[in-house]
Amino acid sequence: MEKNWSKQALIYTKSLKNDDGSYSFSNKNNSSSCLSTSFALLTLEVLQQKNSIELDSISYILKHQQNDGLFYDSIMEKNNKNQHDYKYISHQITYHAIMACDMLDIPLPHKLSFLNEYKDIIYLKEWLHNLNWSNPWLVSNNIMFILYFFIYEQENHKLDNSIYIKTIINWLIENQSSCTGYWDYNKKSTLHNQMAGAFHFLFFFDYMDIDIPLKNEIIKSTLLIQEYDGLYSYASGGGSCDDLDGIDLLCRLFNCKENEKHKNNIKKSLSKSYHSLIKNQNIDGGFCWAKRRNFKWKNIIYLVPLRLILQKKNIDAKNSFLMKSKNIIYSIFFKKKLTWCYSGIEDYKINIDDSDIFSTWFRVLSLTLIEKTLNNKDNIIRKKCGIGFFKKC
Repeated sequence: MEKNWSKQALIYTKSLKNDDGSYSFSNKNNSSSCLSTSFALLTLEVLQQKNSIELDSISYILKHQQNDGLFYDSIMEKNNKNQHDYKYISHQITYHAIMACDMLDIPLPHKLSFLNEYKDIIYLKEWLHNLNWSNPWLVSNNIMFILYFFIYEQENHKLDNSIYIKTIINWLIENQSSCTGYWDYNKKSTLHNQMAGAFHFLFFFDYMDIDIPLKNEIIKSTLLIQEYDGLYSYASGGGSCDDLDGIDLLCRLFNCKENEKHKNNIKKSLSKSYHSLIKNQNIDGGFCWAKRRNFKWKNIIYLVPLRLILQKKNIDAKNSFLMKSKNIIYSIFFKKKLTWCYSGIEDYKINIDDSDIFSTWFRVLSLTLIEKTLNNKDNIIRKKCGIGFFKKC
């Protein structure tokens, strides 16, 4: 497998660094924040360049922590979509900032006192129950943040959070779908969104040496929704978040003894993903969210998602058809480029095919996972808990 992509990604990541130690989200808008800087440091971790991280970048991140332990960033005020509230965004920034600091064994100036709200078993169970499970992709982030904070606090502040950690893990095991292996809490959400949600949970099972339940169902569901291009957006062309979600699940379960019958299919799936991921790297070395305007007439046969129809995944089949149709219409009739912005943050708005540091982190991680899985390399990417912790079963 070619390796030049990593050298180019490193050049791109370093090009985003500013004089104050921060990293911009993209060269296209030069907006820097605690969040984009955390993404950059986590990218350097995957590229095995932790030693190149300078103190000014760590200092930049640490100055954003408040007395209650949360990290605050002015970009929170620029949030322009209702699906993310203040608490979600603040937890999101805090999660990535702590991951970056923990990677380098840098202690935080303040304890995580904001977490006390969740240190009540009755409250914690009610919170899990009352999350909006119509979109597991979204609410699984909420759970990932809180579970990670509990683990980080226990390991670094010597607090016994085991009862709260077990409560969340046991709740997940009890509410896992026996049909798909994912989590939807019987809300009948799309299989695609359930897959993205499962990604936010499985690394915790591995990190705590807990056997992942329903491996066979997870593999079958994930293979079912992979697109013809090897990626995981129903519109085709992938999506840096969607693609890592599916790839991580398959890599994580690749060597499970009880799933030998799926091994060849997973290998083919990951190889296809790898070659399509490479195409999402731009000339500047960075990766983009997606190359969405890529319609070719020979791919018209994929407009009707037969696999999903045959498996009676009606919601997913409908989404697949509509998203591909929209992509075709845009490709043929519209010249204006599609845009996206991470978590609805207006400062991060760029063209969908422009390079950005979040997409670079996730695509570099996806490619690294595939290489380590298929080449049976040393599986250490991240030693600490969090996205990027990987242990093949």
